[in-house]
Amino acid sequence: DKAIFGTGDDLQIHHTSNKNYINAASGNLALQRGGTTSLELDGNGDIYIPDNKVTYWGDGADLQIWYNSSTGNTNIKQLAGDVYFYTGSDLNMLLKDGTSVELYYANSKKLETTASGISVSTTSNNSIGCLVTNNGQTGGHGIKVSSGGTGGGSNLLDLESHNQATAKTRFQVTADGHVIIPTDSSGTNEGRLQIGVGQDLELYHNGTDSYIINKTGSLRIGNSNNTSIYFRTNNTNRWALDNDGTWMPSANNTYDI
Repeated sequence: DKAIFGTGDDLQIHHTSNKNYINAASGNLALQRGGTTSLELDGNGDIYIPDNKVTYWGDGADLQIWYNSSTGNTNIKQLAGDVYFYTGSDLNMLLKDGTSVELYYANSKKLETTASGISVSTTSNNSIGCLVTNNGQTGGHGIKVSSGGTGGGSNLLDLESHNQATAKTRFQVTADGHVIIPTDSSGTNEGRLQIGVGQDLELYHNGTDSYIINKTGSLRIGNSNNTSIYFRTNNTNRWALDNDGTWMPSANNTYDI
């Protein structure tokens, strides 16, 4: 048996052996309290929650979701515990109660917010954890900052540029403590250490020779200690500017001017 309402039998309420039904044969089905709609189902089965109405989930109403029409904001609030976001079986993001946000790739944590900023994760000493901005290899400007391992030959820091067809490493700090500009400057301004507001002092290597270029004022090379300045070729001292101002070969009767 059915309880039927409306001239066209539009609303029907009935019970089967194991289910209860409220069926809106036409139009939408609205649930109201005090004449105000709290929830509405349309003819396609879609559910509508009006503005500023909160849906509560859990026995303690721990999860709350609502839309604030005054601010235009969508609000998702977890009163206690953490919030997990999955696609399939993969964890993508974890919001920890009152502390951090964690981002995952294939269930592996890659980034976490901390009290002092962010932490980028690695899985081993020799793997690379990286922070990338504008990772596209064409158009725009961006950098890739990566932290490598501590083994021999590994880098603690790499800076890459991604504003051309191929990404290029511009600056490196190795685990051995070396600072490297790995690009030769051959006919271009790439791979140069430029110092000063107008980049007036340049140091670079063009693939064959090394240059120190001063573009303004005087180039001053000095030693603040009471010792000599030596000039070398082929890894050998050739000439010395002594601490008393004397210019002389590093070995007597060995080198001619």
